[in-house]
Amino acid sequence: MTDGFHDALVTQATSEMPERFFDRFMFNLHPDSGTTPSVILGAGVYPPRNVVDGFVVLTTESEQRNLRYSTEHSETDAASVGPLKWETVDDNSTWRIQLGENKTGLTLDLLWHARAPYWLGSVDVENTDGNVTSFDHLFHPGRYEGTLTLDGTTTDVAGWYGLRDRSRGVRTMSGARVCTSGTRRSSRTARSDSCSSRIVTAGESCWRVPSCMTTADSTTSPTSGTTWCSPRATTSPVARWRS
Repeated sequence: MTDGFHDALVTQATSEMPERFFDRFMFNLHPDSGTTPSVILGAGVYPPRNVVDGFVVLTTESEQRNLRYSTEHSETDAASVGPLKWETVDDNSTWRIQLGENKTGLTLDLLWHARAPYWLGSVDVENTDGNVTSFDHLFHPGRYEGTLTLDGTTTDVAGWYGLRDRSRGVRTMSGARVCTSGTRRSSRTARSDSCSSRIVTAGESCWRVPSCMTTADSTTSPTSGTTWCSPRATTSPVARWRS
């Protein structure tokens, strides 16, 4: 299936691409006859910022285990971050998801297959602060085959359910944030700041805080306990990047 939504992540920056452009995916995984263990995982690329990040959340009957990775996109093969790898096997039909060895004790080797047509919508909003929200958003139900290994025990996940989520464009939640308190830190490598979804670029300093709020864009440095967490946002329309 190759028509409709361009399923593979857009990984190459172009001159007309907005600075805050993103392309992300998310999958969840749970048994067909129960609720645990369940997994939510995803990744995103931010080509103009040369950043890729990813996450895995495992929930068992007694605990939650979290895994987060972020690095410079140019240092990867454009289809992985840390131990998390992905492949669009067949557009809008089949994805391969693999999670290698890591500190959570969870590894995955999965094939996700669509079991119904996807739903695709578009959001275009001219925000009152001048920032533009413009992105495509796709939801798609499916089922899995493959294996889940947790603490050395391997489980066949054939028939397990999972919904995938794809989004691409510009959103304010991946842009400007203001942080009001916390401890300053410096970054030598590109990564995602824990206080928000915005990206910390190589060499940039930021304030790590427990909470943030959306605000207008700015490029000022941290001063007097307050910092703006993002470069200036674009107000250019976002190309749809469809095939």
